[in-house]
Amino acid sequence: MTVTLKPVERDDVKPLFNIKVSEDQTSYVAANEFSLAQASYETGATPLVIWSDDTRVGFMMVIDMREHKYRESHHEPDVIYLWRLMIGREYQGMGYGKSAMSALFDYTKKQGLSVIESSVVQGNAGALKFYETLGFELTGEIEEEELCIRKHL
Repeated sequence: MTVTLKPVERDDVKPLFNIKVSEDQTSYVAANEFSLAQASYETGATPLVIWSDDTRVGFMMVIDMREHKYRESHHEPDVIYLWRLMIGREYQGMGYGKSAMSALFDYTKKQGLSVIESSVVQGNAGALKFYETLGFELTGEIEEEELCIRKHL
């Protein structure tokens, strides 16, 4: 399995609309349609398709905080912020999320950065455990009722 991240292109939009999480996960991550609509209005945001060979298996969106006009005082400027990560329900539990994160680590380094920040919805123990196994740590901060996490590469 080869997993890559590629910027969303025109031909990716409709297929991304069809990639969904399971019903019990919908309160943890925004639908791809919503995320793609937001992307144009957040400075520094880059929507990415998660590809496994020639199959779209998920969606990721990051913000380069050096370019983010709306950065809050507690956000460090020299980080990649993982804003969205979703793996389609039919691809979950197969290692795509972990592989996508490995690709994000490489992407972050290529941007000349060494820190990734994100957040996890409180009560989403599965996601928190996933990020912790990848080396993310809780920062102790809570933003919009989400637990803030950080990883130094």
